[in-house]
Amino acid sequence: MNPNRRNPRTLLKTLIPLLVLCLSVGGSLWAGAASPSGVKWVSLTHAVKTARLTGKPLMYDFSAEWCGPCQMLARAVFEDEKAAKFINDHYVPVRVIDRYREDGQNSPAVQALQRRFQLTGFPTLAIETADRKRQDMIVGFLGYDGTMDFLRQFVKQAR
Repeated sequence: MNPNRRNPRTLLKTLIPLLVLCLSVGGSLWAGAASPSGVKWVSLTHAVKTARLTGKPLMYDFSAEWCGPCQMLARAVFEDEKAAKFINDHYVPVRVIDRYREDGQNSPAVQALQRRFQLTGFPTLAIETADRKRQDMIVGFLGYDGTMDFLRQFVKQAR
């Protein structure tokens, strides 16, 4: 046997544990763990239940990959340690990514949320109390201060 050629079984024994490790680490980034931005995004399917259990208002970040102002909002607010801590402490944050331009459609859940909030543009931050009785929203990127003022004001009034 050629000494430069590896045994396929030996190679599999090495690669399988590495693959399992990669999948477990990668999966944890999107399963409610802190994302690279610091905001602990909650999945759409668990958001309402989490809000009811914690009493925290929901914060929906309607975004799209192609949207420049959406990326500015993410960098200026969601990647800021102080802002991310405020959001994590006071809201159940949900990122809602529009895929219409890329895929030609959105999931039924995303479509329903966009209709419910009468989405007109990106980015949109829509917030509502855990009991879903009070809502507010901003369309466009208002800068760090404008966004944080909006989020603080809603929490203050919701008490």
